[in-house]
Amino acid sequence: MELAVTTLAAKKAGKVELDDAIFGIEEIRGDILQRMVRYQLAKRQAGTHKTQSRSEVSVTTKKYIRQKGSGGARHGAKNAPIFVGGGVAHGPRVRSHAHDLPKKVRALGLKHALSAKAAAGKLVILDAADMAEAKTALLAKAVNDLEKEAEGEPA
Repeated sequence: MELAVTTLAAKKAGKVELDDAIFGIEEIRGDILQRMVRYQLAKRQAGTHKTQSRSEVSVTTKKYIRQKGSGGARHGAKNAPIFVGGGVAHGPRVRSHAHDLPKKVRALGLKHALSAKAAAGKLVILDAADMAEAKTALLAKAVNDLEKEAEGEPA
């Protein structure tokens, strides 16, 4: 597969030959892409949410009502989950949401994503990203101009 190489100024800079094993897959498997996206989103999920359990709540652990004769139920402390101000029974804990995905499946997901972009004509290959000043605003403007040029609009 052969694609055109462009510069940041949207000028032609030649052509490059791309490997068909990476960029030329005809049948794009959505299940592989879905597994890879799910893997990436789960890996970056923070997992820092947490509630206090019965042992972590700051209330007294004294038996607050006598065992017999009050007409109330038998309770040992106010930190039980049924009381206001008590702990949460099965609340969220700090944990990692990441799960494993085999290295071969991750590589296959990248190949399918690159092949899908190449087939849709949305793959832009830059000659070099050299700029006069290293400013994000200038790079963003150049990339927007490239996108407009690719869509056929004047920059």
